[in-house]
Amino acid sequence: MIRVVGHAPPLHVEMEEVVLPPEEHAGALARRERYFKNMRWFEAHIAEIRKQHAGQSVCVAGETLFAGPDPREVFARARAAFPDDWGSFFTMYLRPDG
Repeated sequence: MIRVVGHAPPLHVEMEEVVLPPEEHAGALARRERYFKNMRWFEAHIAEIRKQHAGQSVCVAGETLFAGPDPREVFARARAAFPDDWGSFFTMYLRPDG
């Protein structure tokens, strides 16, 4: 709960629009699409992944699953296998209770 006591000054927010160069923008869009592709792959295989890897960290890179108890090690293996896909990995921790 957020509560204001007394008189609060009006909130002033300034926003600046950042325009990326065309090649950087294209790269960001490509990484975003690869991320969503990895997420869709994960969603298509979630039942099998959950059964085998509950209680572990998982990372999908290049539509390939990496899993293990240490999230840093899992991410490192994914990064080693797909070094050019930085920013497009789908990662999460699968709770043991589903």
